[in-house]
Amino acid sequence: MQNVGNGWYQCIFVIAATSTAATGPINISIQTSPSAARGASYTGNGTSGIFIWGAQLIVTNSLLSNAYQRIAAATDYDSAGFLPYLEFDGTDDSLLTNSVNFTATDKMTVWAGVRKLSDAATAVIAELSANSGANNGVFVLGAPWSPATKRYSFNSNGNAGSVSEAATTSATFNAPITNVLTGIGDISGDIATLRINAVQAATSSSDQGTGNYGNYPLYIGRRNNATLPLNGNLYSLIIRGAQSTDSQISATETWVNGKTGAY
Repeated sequence: MQNVGNGWYQCIFVIAATSTAATGPINISIQTSPSAARGASYTGNGTSGIFIWGAQLIVTNSLLSNAYQRIAAATDYDSAGFLPYLEFDGTDDSLLTNSVNFTATDKMTVWAGVRKLSDAATAVIAELSANSGANNGVFVLGAPWSPATKRYSFNSNGNAGSVSEAATTSATFNAPITNVLTGIGDISGDIATLRINAVQAATSSSDQGTGNYGNYPLYIGRRNNATLPLNGNLYSLIIRGAQSTDSQISATETWVNGKTGAY
């Protein structure tokens, strides 16, 4: 309870729901003292009263990742306690980096904390180069991927002329859903692996050819800043041009989940 001036007080109630929690209305009343019996109210003087304004109900989990967040405008929204994210509208939002030189390695690890809001069309989370299907030494993380029945996908490619894809079609990952994704690529080892919430979901040993990853821009949220737009939120994105150990993969998944609240 906080005095916000001019006779107004902001009152915040946090109620932990359990399987045995009682259902019913939330009652607000004036009591004679903090120790008064539940439901005991103050009789009043017959003329004064209480004004209640701006009531807001937020249903949330412990990490607030899937909570209802009041957003009235770009400059008017709930921020306290909510995990920050980049919002991609599924139409024309995306980011682009300068070229990132990965030519010294044929190993890649990609972590992303994502809330996916739609499975209606193929969407890029992160893609190395303007089109991973037309270049060598590339990867792409998609949510969903072509065809859109692939709920998540990680693709890696050397110079084989074809992409090695690790994808899942499980309805467990139907949108809307929040997940921590890990893509593991190894061109010479012919490995493309997709992990979801720290558990392996798919892997492929298809030939990726030879060579290393390339020197390309990284596109985030759309292919080539033009097509395959992401409809959802991006909480974290980490890309490591190197082979990562099991402990490094696990520790980074835990860190990304702290920014995402997926599990």
